[in-house]
Amino acid sequence: MATTSVDEVVARAAAAADVADVVPEHFLANLTALVDHMNDEAALTDAGLQGMMSQLVPALRNRIEVDAYVAEHPEVDTSPLDAPIFLTGLPRSGTTYFQYLFDQDPRLRMLRTWEGERPSPPPALDPESAARRRDTSVENAELMR
Repeated sequence: MATTSVDEVVARAAAAADVADVVPEHFLANLTALVDHMNDEAALTDAGLQGMMSQLVPALRNRIEVDAYVAEHPEVDTSPLDAPIFLTGLPRSGTTYFQYLFDQDPRLRMLRTWEGERPSPPPALDPESAARRRDTSVENAELMR
């Protein structure tokens, strides 16, 4: 049975983050509960553990980067979001069609795949980072083919 530790997950996420001062304390209790249950109940194989790490590490990296961005720009928490639209649906139910339809309206902006994969910093504020994150997303998608 393969196991991991919270320290290992945090270390991998910190190494992948574009943040110098990693401070993930406020959600360590939840991460600890998840890792404890993975170790105690999931009976993961090595491949299963790698699969879990491939989901946990990027998610934690994103959380670290977003938290750092909000700490540097506290005005983000008070910025209004006027009438956001959330499009949800089951696979094969037409959501992609509606995304493309909504994207034709200049008042609306669809979340790009690479932005969802690596959301911080906002693309308009750091074009170099946005280009790097977009290129990495394309490379990763090509590897999955």
